[in-house]
Amino acid sequence: QNNNLDAYQFNKLKIIEDHTFGKKTNRNEKFSITFMPDMNWLKPKVNFNSSYAWTRSTSIDSIAELRFSQKIAPAFRFSAAAFLEKFFTPSNQGKSSKSRPGSSRNKNSRSKKNIKWMEIENPTIVKILDRIHSVAKFFGDLSVDYSNDNSSSFNGILTNYNPDFYDKFFDTSNKIYNDSSFVTQDLSRVSSNFTNTINFKIQTNGFSFGKFNIGRLSFSNKNVEKVSSTNDTTITLSQSYLPFGINKNLEIAGVPFPDYDISIQQLNTIPFIKDIFKSISVNHKFTGSKEININDGEESSVYKINFSPLIGINTTTKNNIKFSLSGSFSQTIKDSYGGGMDRDNSLSSNSSIKYTKKGGLEIPIFFFRDLDLQNDVSFNLASSYNYTWKEVLLSGGEDFTVNDERIDFSIKPDIKYKFSNFVDFSINYIYSGNYSLQNKWRFERGGGFAVVIKLRG
Repeated sequence: QNNNLDAYQFNKLKIIEDHTFGKKTNRNEKFSITFMPDMNWLKPKVNFNSSYAWTRSTSIDSIAELRFSQKIAPAFRFSAAAFLEKFFTPSNQGKSSKSRPGSSRNKNSRSKKNIKWMEIENPTIVKILDRIHSVAKFFGDLSVDYSNDNSSSFNGILTNYNPDFYDKFFDTSNKIYNDSSFVTQDLSRVSSNFTNTINFKIQTNGFSFGKFNIGRLSFSNKNVEKVSSTNDTTITLSQSYLPFGINKNLEIAGVPFPDYDISIQQLNTIPFIKDIFKSISVNHKFTGSKEININDGEESSVYKINFSPLIGINTTTKNNIKFSLSGSFSQTIKDSYGGGMDRDNSLSSNSSIKYTKKGGLEIPIFFFRDLDLQNDVSFNLASSYNYTWKEVLLSGGEDFTVNDERIDFSIKPDIKYKFSNFVDFSINYIYSGNYSLQNKWRFERGGGFAVVIKLRG
């Protein structure tokens, strides 16, 4: 809490004469609770955070601004494998062995986590549960997060209003704004804003099956509602989504769909590939979303799809040639209120080839240390391509028309040569071009070389 007692720093007795301990200028309070019960198969956690801020107006002493915030966020991480272990002992855990000296504390902590609700001993049921347990281990845990966040601010509140503990940290009814006895009669000083944000997210930790690996699957949903003192309401709804495109009725089709990441590793172990490559991997990633905005009854929407990469390849051959290729595609569709759509597209690729040849010779000279003449050559070829185009569908129209288009590409070869530890030589070249509807094609060429000679005394 801050006040104006600094005004009395040169006349302390005036505090007694004015019968005051200072004028309060602002006050901040916080309250929080965390609840984490010990359940290793569910791992629940609940956080509650609330805050209250009071700030006196700098122009009118009799009014202040009040800000409230309340957020509750429960979450859990469900482990199907740990849940099954409450009923039976998996075959891969084995029998307990004799404890080592000094290990009783760890043994007790483990035994608390492994307390069973009941022990199933029927061999047939145990065998079925054992297989289900193996599958549960393979898929991993499932995490669920939820949050409900309320925030509000009020201007023009009389300074003699002092909310109690419940009103500060728990009440979300906004009764201050509805009670005229709490606010100044000067309505030009009165304003308020309310925001409610609800978040929901569910995701897995990813799993592997041989060379095939699926990264974290993630699905999220978010709702935001904002209301001002003039009753202007804005609602934003967003979620993970897979847009299929625009159907013949000019409607955007799609389904709720999680983001994912897929990679395939160690393909070089396949018989007909291992004779050529030392390593090879392939990866693919997807993210998509749908966002709907409602502003005082006017609705617009944005749909996004992004494959980055659509496909990615990284390889190294037996003779140390490294090759990488990555291609991406993204699309954004905007559906405006009143009709009409915009569709932005992007297609890009990047690739590189790198080869290094190391060699040299060593010459014995009796009056010098043996002379080591390194002779290393490296070659690198990098290329990039990017194509973007924007389309528009006018209200009442039936077909999209391209209103902007751009193409960019570049090719960059370079060679580096190293002779012993004294001479470095490099030569590079670049050829690039770009195209647009306004400027058509433009090309650029350039290159250079560099020689570095190191002298040592």
